[in-house]
Amino acid sequence: MTMATLNNKLPKIDLFGNKIPEGSIFFKIPENIGNILMASTSFVEGQHQLTSNWIMRSLKKFKGACWYIGDNGFAVYSFSKTVENVRGVEINFDNVTDLHSGSIKQYVNSDYKHTDYWFLYMNNSTPIYQIEEKHENEKDEEGKYPFLYHFLSLAEKQWTNKLVANMYNNIKENGYISFNYLTSKHLIKVNLGTSFIEYASPDNQHILRYEKDEIHSLFFKNEVLGMTLKTKKEEKYFFGLFKKIKDEQIGFSLHYLSNQSYFLYALQTLWNIKL
Repeated sequence: MTMATLNNKLPKIDLFGNKIPEGSIFFKIPENIGNILMASTSFVEGQHQLTSNWIMRSLKKFKGACWYIGDNGFAVYSFSKTVENVRGVEINFDNVTDLHSGSIKQYVNSDYKHTDYWFLYMNNSTPIYQIEEKHENEKDEEGKYPFLYHFLSLAEKQWTNKLVANMYNNIKENGYISFNYLTSKHLIKVNLGTSFIEYASPDNQHILRYEKDEIHSLFFKNEVLGMTLKTKKEEKYFFGLFKKIKDEQIGFSLHYLSNQSYFLYALQTLWNIKL
């Protein structure tokens, strides 16, 4: 594939919403992530005349990486020394069932050290892409995250968009949409309908269900979804999923819930509430 052909497949904007600079070199284009919405490269021509011979000579001398966000996936490619050393990963959302993502701020003696974060894409029980890294953006300020976190957050938004587009079809077909919750010992199914939320053990022998009108109010704080209940039915907090907040309040952390962004969107949309 020629460089002209590569560039004809590219969008006009990079991963920060800016116009892709003149002289940007994209040495490999993904084929299975749908329409490419944005892309960035670390390899830029600079002041050299852009010719195929110059590109091939340059690719043998330098390192480079390309990142892509598509409407049905994402991709990363890099090379070192020669173009034949291109390596990368291409994730098609059609092969994904769950995304587990989250972050935990780490403190020592009340002093902030760093934030651990993770993104884990799953196909049912099989991991297909996993990143565990750290950043030092304690106050979660936009524009101050490291590039990798920024890139993976963009990918998560596209994955969520795909799920949202199918939300009402799933509700119509199943009566609810389903999420996986990983406790230390159990995989719990969290099923969300238009008027209920239920939690089911893997064998469906234990099901804890709350109708919407049994919940006085919902709140979301520090990645914990809290419920103020009209009717108590904690059942010993259901395999450790729930934690008691007050006498009438229980909550569960979304740290280990799959597709968190989608869950929060669906809950607010289907129940017509704002958290």
